[in-house]
Amino acid sequence: MSKIPEEITELLVEVQEEIEEEARIREQEKIQEQKELQEYLSWKQSQYENSLEGAKYILNWTKDFLSTEEAKQLKRILSQLNKNELIIFSSSNFYHCRPTKDYGAIATLWIDFSTERLCYSERYKWLGSGEHFVFLTPEQIASNLDPQYIKLAQKHLSSEKVWETIKKQVQNLSTSTC
Repeated sequence: MSKIPEEITELLVEVQEEIEEEARIREQEKIQEQKELQEYLSWKQSQYENSLEGAKYILNWTKDFLSTEEAKQLKRILSQLNKNELIIFSSSNFYHCRPTKDYGAIATLWIDFSTERLCYSERYKWLGSGEHFVFLTPEQIASNLDPQYIKLAQKHLSSEKVWETIKKQVQNLSTSTC
């Protein structure tokens, strides 16, 4: 066998150094992500009481809405169409129950008429569902969802915007039956 050219030996050293540098960078990114997550969780915990108040509002709104004749009629219609979901709020920029800068992430609060429960689900672009929760208590909402998301949802439900959200879905029901 002839001597391995110095050029190959140098390339091997370069490739190994690149691999090690990429590993160092990934490790630093992982450490930074963990630090940011800990800061976020600490902030989220500091917002718990505000989140709990918003969560109570959201669950009370859901309960009040479900007791209306319109909700009962909507439940019957959805049942006839083999559907059971009504979105009451959605927002981009939330995924894994935290804020994200990616507009492809969508987080949704919806009523499951088959169980009459408030649910949360999220999806990311074409990847399908991420987190999914069925909420029975305000504590579950406050513990699991982002405080900013809760605040936005409460604001949406306390405004006329929620009726526009529902109206669009009801209008889509009439076109989906044709």
